[in-house]
Amino acid sequence: MNCNGEFKLLSCSEKTMNYIAKQLINFPNREMVLKNNIEKTMYLLIESIFSY
Repeated sequence: MNCNGEFKLLSCSEKTMNYIAKQLINFPNREMVLKNNIEKTMYLLIESIFSY
């Protein structure tokens, strides 16, 4: 396995997560369930990359 590839995947995922987090700030409060599910999924993605 190429360690540089794994770190690149993690780095790109973190950048994507930061972008999505900035977009979620403007989410309406009535969509709180959807916002929470998106955040939970983002953290599960990062956790999956780390566990791989």
